[in-house]
Amino acid sequence: MAANLGKIKINFTFVELMIKKIVQPPYLQKGDLVAFVAPSSKFEVTKLAKARAIFESWGLQVVIGSTVTGQHHYFSGTDQERLQDLQHYFDDPK
Repeated sequence: MAANLGKIKINFTFVELMIKKIVQPPYLQKGDLVAFVAPSSKFEVTKLAKARAIFESWGLQVVIGSTVTGQHHYFSGTDQERLQDLQHYFDDPK
């Protein structure tokens, strides 16, 4: 089935297929580990402390990535440093 909305044509079977493939992770529970990483610009230290306090008040464990407070020009680290930091936590089974 398709709908023609002027220049926009939507194939519903494709949209339905994409919706079926969406994976929703489980909700966070007390004791879960949350990593703060900075894949672009660095965090302001005061905002980082406030965010950490909020997450910990929810019962979550917080770890801070190595580039969160780093600086390389206006980024939180070099491209490689930021990539490694982000990938490290994606790969972490905790």
